[in-house]
Amino acid sequence: MSSRRAGWARPGIRNGRAWSAFGTVLVLFGAGLGAGNSPAARANQPTTKDTPSLSDEALAKVIHERALWENNTLGVTDKIPPPWRAMVVRGRAVECWGRTYDYEGSLLPRQVTSQDAEILAAPIVLAARVGQREVEFRQAFDQKLSAAPNQVDIDATAMAGGLRLQARSHIEYDGCVRVELSVSPVDKPVLLEGLELRIPVRPERALYYHWFEATRDPKLTNAGALPKTGLRSHFKPLLWLGDDDRGFCWFCEAPRDWQISSKESLFEVRREGQAVVMVVRMMDRPYVIARPWRVVFGLMATPVRPMPPGWRDWLIPLNITNPWSAWHTGFFNNAGGTDDPGTRYPLDPQAIRDAVQRWQRRGQPVPLLPMREPMRVMPYSQIVFWSGKHRDGTPSPEIKIFGPEWSNRNQPPGPRREADADIPLNEYYWVCPASSFAQFYIYRF
Repeated sequence: MSSRRAGWARPGIRNGRAWSAFGTVLVLFGAGLGAGNSPAARANQPTTKDTPSLSDEALAKVIHERALWENNTLGVTDKIPPPWRAMVVRGRAVECWGRTYDYEGSLLPRQVTSQDAEILAAPIVLAARVGQREVEFRQAFDQKLSAAPNQVDIDATAMAGGLRLQARSHIEYDGCVRVELSVSPVDKPVLLEGLELRIPVRPERALYYHWFEATRDPKLTNAGALPKTGLRSHFKPLLWLGDDDRGFCWFCEAPRDWQISSKESLFEVRREGQAVVMVVRMMDRPYVIARPWRVVFGLMATPVRPMPPGWRDWLIPLNITNPWSAWHTGFFNNAGGTDDPGTRYPLDPQAIRDAVQRWQRRGQPVPLLPMREPMRVMPYSQIVFWSGKHRDGTPSPEIKIFGPEWSNRNQPPGPRREADADIPLNEYYWVCPASSFAQFYIYRF
């Protein structure tokens, strides 16, 4: 176990996608953004014709630094940070701060409690279709549990319809559950006609929804009141249902090896009697199970930790009155070359420290009111892309040297082969968090 959740950052998929977990911020601060990101400055950015060349010294420094960040153990610890506490196991019920996952006799949680209120209307079920009939995997005939203060592992097995299901649930102190499911034949290959995960939520707990759409299309929404007609969608990396105080989330990296014909019905939220059922469809067409078929996904009840007093009044002062109020500072240098803060780092760290302290002390103007409010500031960063060039047109030495190794696409080994002038100024260089980039990111962050 680690606070860095190293096992999740390296899922064994070289070119996989990143998963994201819930987080709450008061104010976002683009650590790498500054005067170079204002509209006027962007209009005067150099073209690739003005590209400076990388010096041999700069490249050698990047190569030398690898010994500092590669295979680092920063953030890896068994200690439980506050406000979380040691986990408690009562029978097959696993307790962490504010929540309980009850696995009594079940393959997956049969009940989840958050803030002393039950979330599930019925146990979570994996439903398979074999021989034109439905088979539900709900109860486990074999269950093993191992516990430590910071993590609990539950291994459960179920059999039906000639299939064996093995579920390994790894639960950490913050209530994050990593589920690895394996479906295999008991003795001979089985034709599986369908497979879906069903999470029945109490109607009073399913007032709102949240999912993630990797787009900036303003016509698309990621959250809102749950429609009376429910929801239906293609794959999204997370789906949450909840009320004003609690909720339940399913998340997954990618639908790898899922057998789907109707991609727009992969996700479904439907009302059934006294339940709102969250459906994740993993197979809707015939598929022969001749060897183990595996899927990894996560479950998490919310809230994850105590919410500070007054948190509902927090605002992100961006695009309210002056869209640059939270980003433009006038003296920051940007080590990246895109208009998104991304995973860049400042060339003048002390300038950022001074600005953060000033904002925390003086606050920001309140829109439409003659007053200021204090601010909390944290870096806004990502782990899925880097920038190919600095704003002065100089190629990023890290991406020049390690880009092909970090890329989320298969690339020839070794440094980038493009000429410096051929690298676009506003390039998003997409990286794979399961590569050594994760080690560099943690070291640099």
